[in-house]
Amino acid sequence: MSGPILPKTFAGYLHPLRSRYTQGSDQQRGLSADEHKRLKTDIALSKVMGPEEKKQANALAQKARDMTVAAQKDGKVTDAELNDMLKLAAHDVTRTRQGSAAAQVSFAGDVVAPDQLKTEFFKVAAATSYAPIDNTMEGGVKDSMGKPLKGHTLDQYVAAMKSGNAKPNAYVAVAMDVALYKGKNAPMQYGDVFRIPELEAIKGVSPIYFALVDNGGAFKNTGGSKIDICSDKAYTPDVNQSVTLHKVLHPEGRQLNIKDLGP
Repeated sequence: MSGPILPKTFAGYLHPLRSRYTQGSDQQRGLSADEHKRLKTDIALSKVMGPEEKKQANALAQKARDMTVAAQKDGKVTDAELNDMLKLAAHDVTRTRQGSAAAQVSFAGDVVAPDQLKTEFFKVAAATSYAPIDNTMEGGVKDSMGKPLKGHTLDQYVAAMKSGNAKPNAYVAVAMDVALYKGKNAPMQYGDVFRIPELEAIKGVSPIYFALVDNGGAFKNTGGSKIDICSDKAYTPDVNQSVTLHKVLHPEGRQLNIKDLGP
């Protein structure tokens, strides 16, 4: 499978791959009437979705439009209201598609098994890919703390899962807004872990652990609504889409981190 997971593709209208990551393609918050009209046409013409999927997609799109109209009654769409709309695009996080080594991939070793870990929806993000290449465009072969990116690409992680060679300390490096994990009021830490169900479905294995270990100027002030995923190639079509980020949590609620890695 390639391309965005359907039928929740309307997330692309709420949250497109554009320079302003919290607004729609017309630069207005939420789903405008024009966007809704175009979206319904896209759904009708889709050759990927079946009748039931189209029904679901239209229902979600209509709900997003209704929420936009309700939010605009007081003259503006707040961050909280926008986030509620974006949550409509969130996919369930499951372990129904597993690589042969999926049971071995545990950040907490014998302390916490993968099935005991919880997830919490964080944000819809515009995903792109970058490669561990030492040039100005890609940013180098090390993450923001000087640790090697080699060995932490999405392609390598998936290949290891499918071959049965996955290691307990495996993760995919990702870059987001540096303010998420650096600074006095940073809400997260270097190495915090996420799952992205759309990419798990596309790659056919789960769980895939994405660790926040990098940043860049393109992500400044995006608050996590843009994510760059370390891949073997700088441009990876399957990665470039709107995705949903889910925090991975220990049973007691704290976010999983690469410092919890097994041996």
